[in-house]
Amino acid sequence: MNAENLKTNILNCINQQDYMKALEYYLLYEDAGYVYDDSIAILSGSIFHYFGEWDNEWEAIRKGLQYNPTNYELYVMLGNYYLEQNLHQAYLWFENAFFYCHVNE
Repeated sequence: MNAENLKTNILNCINQQDYMKALEYYLLYEDAGYVYDDSIAILSGSIFHYFGEWDNEWEAIRKGLQYNPTNYELYVMLGNYYLEQNLHQAYLWFENAFFYCHVNE
């Protein structure tokens, strides 16, 4: 299975709230050695968030921002990550998300 098919399968599983299957597809993606880009960072971060694996979620977001530092969705995820720890820091990440978001919706 190629990288895009795996990403599509992960997204479909997340949308259906089948996080165990999403994790299986993510591990296949990772084992295949495909590029860790911002889209897989969002998907894997969502999986880790669901399972409460905060360190892995943070690492997914960090790697995604290294790949694309202008991805507003990753800044939203980072803001959500910091909401319970530091409201001021969360606000700054949400502000970055707003700055980089060029989608009207």
